[in-house]
Amino acid sequence: THRRHPGSALKPFVYAAALEQGGSPASLALDIHDVPSAYHVRRLTQPERGPVRLRQSLGGSFNLAAVHVLESVGIATVLGKLRQAGIGPLPGSPEDYGLRLALGAPRVRLLDVAAAYGFLVRKGQVVPPRWLQQVTWADGSVWQPPPAKPTSLFSPETAWQVMDMLADPEARRPVFGEDLPLDLPFRVAAKTGTSRGFSDEVAIGVTREFTAAAWAGNFAGESAHGVVAMQTAAPLVRHGLLLAGEGRALTLPA
Repeated sequence: THRRHPGSALKPFVYAAALEQGGSPASLALDIHDVPSAYHVRRLTQPERGPVRLRQSLGGSFNLAAVHVLESVGIATVLGKLRQAGIGPLPGSPEDYGLRLALGAPRVRLLDVAAAYGFLVRKGQVVPPRWLQQVTWADGSVWQPPPAKPTSLFSPETAWQVMDMLADPEARRPVFGEDLPLDLPFRVAAKTGTSRGFSDEVAIGVTREFTAAAWAGNFAGESAHGVVAMQTAAPLVRHGLLLAGEGRALTLPA
């Protein structure tokens, strides 16, 4: 129930919005500081990579490119999608979040973000999370909650493309390296997020069968001093999916 900064875990929604507006995984984003709203990003110290494909910029989690993509699609558009997906509450106006929305500016529940990631494998639809599947009473009767009503967030085509981008290990390697925790024996759509100041690290991994999400940090909100989510939360997601799969090869939509 705690609300934490999700870092780059919100980027898939930014890129999905760009695809909905006519982009493709091969479209270019500018990973540079000099964008029209440059005053918003001058504090970002990442090196510039210049023009990069959306696939590589999402897989490598390029912050400057994500800011540029958000600026192109509109902060209000992405904020609306996050609210529609059940990530929130997100009070205030788009100006309250600014371009740092792409970098995890709001405090949100990891449970809600993980549930929203379901659009990747549900043809663009999000199903709200449920705490209980069923309850068996002492007399043997069974109670089940009513089916959750899905929300159409993105088109099936957009959902598949973003899923495929997040499941591409080669798009991650130039930044994160080889032998990553998210390199599983099966394909998984996965993303990590490290908050500004290294106080929150999250990772989410999605297959058709399961979604695993993990947070790493400390409840005092103290900095992890340069330790990123790929090192902390991602191994937890790996073990969670392997444990849930019980030796099976989990799957993604073809």
